[in-house]
Amino acid sequence: FFGQEQTKMLGTVQIWAKWLFYHPVVRLLTPVWLCILNVLIFAEDPAAESYCEFEIPFFGEAWSLVFLNYPSNGGLFFVKVLFWLIGIPLGYASGRLFHHKILRDCCHLRAFGWGESDVERQTKGSWTMQFIWIVLVLYVMAAIYNAIQDEVQLTMGMGMTEYTAARLLASLSWFLDTTQVFIITDEVLQQDFHAQRHEQSGGSWNDPEAVKNTALWYTGWSGPVGRFWHGKRRIVITWVLYVVVVVSMMFNLMIPFEGYDTLKSDPWGGTEISRCVIMGFIMMLNLIIPIQDWQFPTFDDPVFDVRLLGSELKEIKLNFLPEINCKCPCRLPSWLTTWNFHIYISGKWVNYGGILLAMCLDAIGLAGIVRYETYEFGQFINPSTGNHIWNIKNQDVCTEWRTKQLPIPESVWSTTDNRMMDVYFVDAGLAGRVLILLPYFLLVIGLIVYLVRHRDELGPSTEEMAWKYGGPPPPPEFLPFPPMQQVPPYPVLIAPPATPIW
Repeated sequence: FFGQEQTKMLGTVQIWAKWLFYHPVVRLLTPVWLCILNVLIFAEDPAAESYCEFEIPFFGEAWSLVFLNYPSNGGLFFVKVLFWLIGIPLGYASGRLFHHKILRDCCHLRAFGWGESDVERQTKGSWTMQFIWIVLVLYVMAAIYNAIQDEVQLTMGMGMTEYTAARLLASLSWFLDTTQVFIITDEVLQQDFHAQRHEQSGGSWNDPEAVKNTALWYTGWSGPVGRFWHGKRRIVITWVLYVVVVVSMMFNLMIPFEGYDTLKSDPWGGTEISRCVIMGFIMMLNLIIPIQDWQFPTFDDPVFDVRLLGSELKEIKLNFLPEINCKCPCRLPSWLTTWNFHIYISGKWVNYGGILLAMCLDAIGLAGIVRYETYEFGQFINPSTGNHIWNIKNQDVCTEWRTKQLPIPESVWSTTDNRMMDVYFVDAGLAGRVLILLPYFLLVIGLIVYLVRHRDELGPSTEEMAWKYGGPPPPPEFLPFPPMQQVPPYPVLIAPPATPIW
């Protein structure tokens, strides 16, 4: 389809694009933009001022089963406690089984421990799956509890107002995003320190480390900062800057809502359309952060000695009690009879566990923006002020009209305490909001599929595959930067695998 020159140009553009996508500076800018957009969406979202009860589907019912809405009847009280005492261990065991048998052994996902020889490393990602399954099982138990009694029904309410929850979730989201900035900064500077030391020691692309490590393609990008970033001074500087930045961001969160009104101006407009656009970018950046990892999609540990943020640890290991083997006459699987009272979290799961939680928090905000209706949040439109949204400060009135699922009439809001917000409602409809968000998710899905399929065809991995199979490196004109020292001949460092690694 393409001629020789067009094919050569296309290959060069692909390598340039991939080299730029994985560049440390671009990786640092991604969470920085995420922090900025989270500030903007907090200012834009009218739900952040609502006095209605905060609700989360699925998680809200599980939360209510364990912490809220206990009945006065002693028998029902005992049943409710029994339900969550059964649900938590059952969810833990279900999550462990799903991780071991499906994600690891069946799907062969290396991010979840497949192919690891160490028994502890075979449990990578298990805590995340166990938490998800605990929530799902508790949700089912809450539904059963609601079906067998009518005295106290468990709902998705979290026992706090949208106003309070918005500030708590915004604080946690900003904290996680800021932490991600520091994690990526610390990681890429550590890798550049080792890459510069590798080059100064006479290392070349023929070394096993060079074959496996993408960091060497950006050797020296940080200059003297990378050479300085190691040892105790790395830890001290990281913690000082981290505390200062986090405290400053938490203090700024206490600014009244009116203080953010200066952010709402054209071309944003402050409507549900602009809010969908911002949330689309936020969700896209949340997904791009782990995609930009140099070990994506396998998330293998870096070849260079990289430590966790602000410490000398490579991973988290906590052993509480020795292994317990239950002697049972029945033939039960080992994952039921053998219990290891320890916690193991690999470095990659420590780094990206926070962004996974931030993604869940942003998904909650996204759901609220997509399904937004004024009466759902105790708000209304005053025709005399155009499309401005007004907020009612009476929680009882908010709850009443949310239950009725009807717009609040003028006879009600004209007699209650309310305030006009500098945001607008143009009634774009559910379909319009979904159409706005659809391109973002299609773009991310396409990017993931492309990078997974072409991981071994572009950029640094071309060098890796060339030496694995004994071939020469790509021509210099295909490289967007000067190649490192090449020492012919090119030996076969790693034998071709008998079966594909995927």
